[in-house]
Amino acid sequence: MPRVALLLALLGCSCASRPAPAGVPDPGRSSLALLPGIAHADGAERIVIRVDVRDGAGAPVPGARVQVDASCPGIRLRQPGPAGPDGATLAEARATSPGRCRVTAKLAAAGRAVLLDRGDELIFVPSTRGPRVDLFPFGRPP
Repeated sequence: MPRVALLLALLGCSCASRPAPAGVPDPGRSSLALLPGIAHADGAERIVIRVDVRDGAGAPVPGARVQVDASCPGIRLRQPGPAGPDGATLAEARATSPGRCRVTAKLAAAGRAVLLDRGDELIFVPSTRGPRVDLFPFGRPP
């Protein structure tokens, strides 16, 4: 047994992580999904961010407050409302410049807050909108 684990056992501490109590968000059971995974960085296309808030037993946490954060410039986020009866809430992201951006969510309920950070990334690709290219500059095709 490693020394640290032995010392903690002698002091009466448990090394096992305990699940969050009922009604308290658990980052291990909660989830974040991005739909679609990729969008154009034109300021109009969006990526929907679905956050499912669950407690330690896996039960939904209705009314939980969720705050989504993306640390990249050029990203506009519409923050979600409180989680519904199923523990889910939706946010959306739009961008004006292409790139990858990590997204996290702060989940708060029952006086406690946790950070949901699983490495999910918003991916915005260059916009396909631009000046129209004339394939036949002399009028008709050959």
